[in-house]
Amino acid sequence: MAHNMNPFDFVPFADEDPILKTMDEWLDYDDNLLTGYMDVQIQALSPVHICGHQKVNSKGEKIEKSYFYKNNGLNQIPGTSISGLLRSFIEAITNGWVSQVSPYYKKEKKKHAIGFQVVNSIKELKLNNDIVSVDSSIPYSLPEKITFPEKIERFDIASFLFGAISGTNGSTFRGRIAIEDANIASNNIEFNNDSYLLPDINNSAFMGGAHPSASSWWYQKAYKIQKDWLPKFIGSGYRGRKFYFHQDHKKCTSWYGNSNNWPKDLERPLYFYSIECLKAGAQSLPFRIYFSDIPKSILDFFVFSLIPGKRLRHKIGNGKSYGYGSIEFSINTIVIKNSDPFDTAPPAQYSINIDEIYNLVLHKHPNTFSDLLHYPSLNSISKILWYDSDLKHLFTYPLFASGHKITEDVLHAMEEEEINGDVISEFRKLQKETIYTSQSLKKLLPNSVNNREYNKDITKALSLAECVPASFLPTIKEKDLKRVMNNEMLQEYNQSNDILFIDDEQGKEIALKLFNENIRKALHFQVYREKSNSFSTINSRTYEQAI
Repeated sequence: MAHNMNPFDFVPFADEDPILKTMDEWLDYDDNLLTGYMDVQIQALSPVHICGHQKVNSKGEKIEKSYFYKNNGLNQIPGTSISGLLRSFIEAITNGWVSQVSPYYKKEKKKHAIGFQVVNSIKELKLNNDIVSVDSSIPYSLPEKITFPEKIERFDIASFLFGAISGTNGSTFRGRIAIEDANIASNNIEFNNDSYLLPDINNSAFMGGAHPSASSWWYQKAYKIQKDWLPKFIGSGYRGRKFYFHQDHKKCTSWYGNSNNWPKDLERPLYFYSIECLKAGAQSLPFRIYFSDIPKSILDFFVFSLIPGKRLRHKIGNGKSYGYGSIEFSINTIVIKNSDPFDTAPPAQYSINIDEIYNLVLHKHPNTFSDLLHYPSLNSISKILWYDSDLKHLFTYPLFASGHKITEDVLHAMEEEEINGDVISEFRKLQKETIYTSQSLKKLLPNSVNNREYNKDITKALSLAECVPASFLPTIKEKDLKRVMNNEMLQEYNQSNDILFIDDEQGKEIALKLFNENIRKALHFQVYREKSNSFSTINSRTYEQAI
């Protein structure tokens, strides 16, 4: 059965080392240092939700409303959020360091998750008494060359622009960019109970945040298989930098709300709560981005990062995986201040020709900011942040729970099998074309302790119901794993003691065969991605087309 592409994808980490320079080398990038500010606005292309106060029900188990972030009574997109968005984008397109990262993730007993270190976290683990909560045999998830260093002597371009803190002595290196908060007029903020909705689950977070795991080959590359009658698939090494696709928020949330797509689970019911949003088409009030002693070429590069192409747009805020948060920046004016304090001439307007900037990128002009770009990464991010106004592609998470769908054909098959009429009547009471989890069906269907034949017919009827297999979590039996292994891998598996070490290509080969046999579709991120409805179209996108 065809499936939608996952809501996010990765910009793979590059093989090359980042471009690093001393502060003086960055200042000497060209002969023209500029200081000033730009007046900028944000326009919402889809509703934007910056999470502020949340109202929960009396039991504290459900969010009822989520309000837009306020500061001193003003609706705001914080400058720190804008800086974080731009820094992540710049780090990605220049193969820079990864500055925004959790150092480690602890073992979670209830979820059978494996604890792992993203970077060398021994100090933090000891400080927090978490040393036993991670598996020290799993390599760090982040390549060392793009890990933010303890001692900083040379900087990537993002750290030159936004600043950095040295972990060795806590020294702070001042950035060259400062971004104000973007205030929003109150008439551009609204609740819409019919269309501004986010899905959630009682007493449990749904999806949409960062949940990297070493217990699968989703966020991380295939690393090893732990032998057991239910083998464990352990990953190591992040696939890259995560960014979310643009999509229609109404189509996306409606998809989750349709139990023909997402199984009805009585134990963990899905519900929707209202969110307050900057409405699509509305703009923020103008805000300023200040820059200090920036070489002209790097200022042009920063402008490119704000407006990275005719088809590329940024995302910000909450609900990005459900179509919220698509934005575009517009620059109203750029003002250059006099660096000479004795010069009394008024500040000058700085003219930007965005087409000239795009031309530098497209033609890779040497000795310009295009030297800073890592073009394979720019190409990868263009596939993800590509924005079409029709938003025809749908991106949804894989099914977590398997289920059974009751259709008229299923009921007819029950009659042909001469299943007890009372049993068929119970199934007729269920909603047609709805996927029910197995546990939910057991609750809905009566169980007769004293009538073994009746219960046998219930079991038989369930076997006739159309099965909708889970994609993400179903266990894989060792016999199924062995069946899909090639002869060489099977021999290694049989000869190994407890662990079979593999690389990501070998993991992909296994996952593809398990996908084709409908055993577990979402074991390996790339397999699930390449088998999705929209993959060929999205994979054909290029930065040349986007810019």
